[in-house]
Amino acid sequence: LIGEGVALKASGVYNGATNPQLRAAGTAPKVSNTAGAAVTITDGGTISNNEVSGVEITSATGAGVSMGNVASVTMDNDKIDASTGSGVRGTNVNGFSFTNGSILSSGSVASDGNMSFDNLSGSATISDSTFAGAFTDNLRVSNTSGSLNRLTITNANFNGNSATTGNTAVNLTANNGTTLNVTVTGSHFTSTRSQHFQLSMNGTVTSD
Repeated sequence: LIGEGVALKASGVYNGATNPQLRAAGTAPKVSNTAGAAVTITDGGTISNNEVSGVEITSATGAGVSMGNVASVTMDNDKIDASTGSGVRGTNVNGFSFTNGSILSSGSVASDGNMSFDNLSGSATISDSTFAGAFTDNLRVSNTSGSLNRLTITNANFNGNSATTGNTAVNLTANNGTTLNVTVTGSHFTSTRSQHFQLSMNGTVTSD
């Protein structure tokens, strides 16, 4: 899939299935130099049980993987490198897992990061993965509604961000009326331009 983006768009189902998938069977699919996001999962409603696994994405001119209004997204053994936008960009995502992967050198504007979410809710897991070289944050979550209970980060490596524009390794923001609980264990932080970890709470917030 060289020079081609992949879109998973549906109203409840995709090609008759309720679980849209882009999964490697054998050699990992390679998606490079796309005009826009390399992989898009989105809908006007909400689609559930989505998977993008075993995929290598290089030099997308948008996000590596873009998702919006989706639930239960699984990403395993993915490699995303040098996206012009965020490596993973999510809006209104309920339930997310990223395991055994890497996201490197993504982003070109302030809201970009190797992984960036607005309104991530439900539960989310990031484990056994590497993040490095982000334009700003290696991981950014900013919630204005909903409950994220909990974000669990395990055995992750945050190996620095841009030396000139980099911000925080893990940058979490919970705004008034939201819940954001987070656990970080067995993870390593090195060479972050600003803070390794930041949790900002604005207004009345539930967090631990």
